[in-house]
Amino acid sequence: MRSDEQAEALPEAYEPIEVNEFGEIDLLAMVEDEIILALPVVPVHDSEHCEVSEADMVFGELPEEAQKPNPFAVLASLKRK
Repeated sequence: MRSDEQAEALPEAYEPIEVNEFGEIDLLAMVEDEIILALPVVPVHDSEHCEVSEADMVFGELPEEAQKPNPFAVLASLKRK
C-alpha cells in the first residue's frame, strides 16, 4: 500500500503490504517476516521423539555467581570529591 488510507480501506481479511516509492515490494523482508511468524513459540513435538529424557530435564540449583566489582564504583568515588 502506498498510503495509510489505502490500507485502512482494505477488508479485515486482507493484510496490507507496504511498497516503496517505485511500487515495488521488499520480497526478502516479507518472506522473512512470514517465516518468523510461522515458527512455533515453543518446540512442538511428542515426548517420545525428544532426544533428552524427562529425567535429564530436571535442573539443580545454580551456582552462585562470583561478586564482580561494580563498574560505577569509580564514579561514586569521584562524586564524593
